Amino acid sequence: MMFVLILGLTALLGIQHLVRADSTSDYNAYLPLVVKSRVYPVPQVAGSITLSGALCPNDVAYNEKDALWYVLNTNSNNVSLVQNEQWVGNVWVGGRPTAVDVNQSTGYAYVTNLPEPAPPASVQPNANGLRPCGDPNGPGRDPACISVFNGGTRVIQYDARYEPFAVKVHPTTGVAYATDLDSAAYLLNGSALTTEVRLETAEDGLSGWPLSIIHDPVTSLTYILSWELGNIYVMNGAAVTDSFSYRGWGGYDMALDVKNGIFYIANSQTGVTGRPSNNISILRRNSQVATPVWTTSNFHPSQYVAVNQTTGFAYVTNPNDQSVTVLRDGAVVKTVSTQQDWADPAEPWDVEVNQETGYAFVTLPNVNEVLVFKDADVVARLEAGRKPFAVGVDNVNGVTYIINRTSRTAYDDLQRPYEQCLADPTITILR
Repeated sequence: MMFVLILGLTALLGIQHLVRADSTSDYNAYLPLVVKSRVYPVPQVAGSITLSGALCPNDVAYNEKDALWYVLNTNSNNVSLVQNEQWVGNVWVGGRPTAVDVNQSTGYAYVTNLPEPAPPASVQPNANGLRPCGDPNGPGRDPACISVFNGGTRVIQYDARYEPFAVKVHPTTGVAYATDLDSAAYLLNGSALTTEVRLETAEDGLSGWPLSIIHDPVTSLTYILSWELGNIYVMNGAAVTDSFSYRGWGGYDMALDVKNGIFYIANSQTGVTGRPSNNISILRRNSQVATPVWTTSNFHPSQYVAVNQTTGFAYVTNPNDQSVTVLRDGAVVKTVSTQQDWADPAEPWDVEVNQETGYAFVTLPNVNEVLVFKDADVVARLEAGRKPFAVGVDNVNGVTYIINRTSRTAYDDLQRPYEQCLADPTITILR
């Protein structure tokens, strides 16, 4: 069953984009909004960092308390630690690290792992005697788990029911919510796993694949997006209080304009017979009626979405359509092409907003560049490392990290393409 699901994920996300969960820390986005007196210039490339011993990084989060970055490496099964713009080491977590989020008050970080073969016998327990996820010599047998970090130290792991994917810390309660692709959620308080909640018990065996989590600090409610069932689950603390359709299909990512109470959903499945074909769904706080929106041609899907919490501008990436849709107040402002000319192959992938500077960053993996937006306009197109994949933001100091996956397309003996991870991937620093 796990093998089948991995194949399904590969088909879902593409050969070169196996895992990138919605997890870049956005804690500061939920803090009270203030008028910033500092005006930041258009970001420029300020340097790079090499991640030794890493393969195919896919997600990143910043720990403000400890001034520490966590970079998850899909194919080397470890987490790279970066501090003072220097790589300081790797921590083996086992499994296939997928998503990370941080409690910015306590410094606890939470990492989810999809299944992966057990680590080699040469990998030893850490200083706390903790063995990596899936270690046959350890207490667990399932390679899928959730790891908890306190600063740079991995302090405990929890075996999962099936396959944990997304994780997000509640900005009000500090509780971390992690989804399981088998329609479940785990709640962690500090380093303790306190609750496991079933989201759906469908008789037809659908697993649900909840891929994105949003916490609303105004209502304290939690919203979990189901890719496979087309539903949003609403949680109040540890209780599932409601579920309803978001009038889209294959919902992959979700973002909330906190001030105006508007949810934006990026739908990654748009051409499925008998299913909704819109690439964006919009939902307002205290409503269960989503509005379907079409902004791409030929039923092309969307992938990621992010919101500027000061201005209310939202950005949705449309890889196949080679465009970024800009929205505000629940309406489309415009859809911007990522092509410089008709022959430009640039396809947008990840997007994040640096809430301190107000700039939005969109990765263009297949041309090794990054687009920078200010409000609804592109203000820069910058060079990055090889295959820029994920965006990490430091919302205190206004620094942005572009995580370069550093891979290439290779072919097996049957000429089937696959992603080949190259050694020593990099981070591009923007400020």
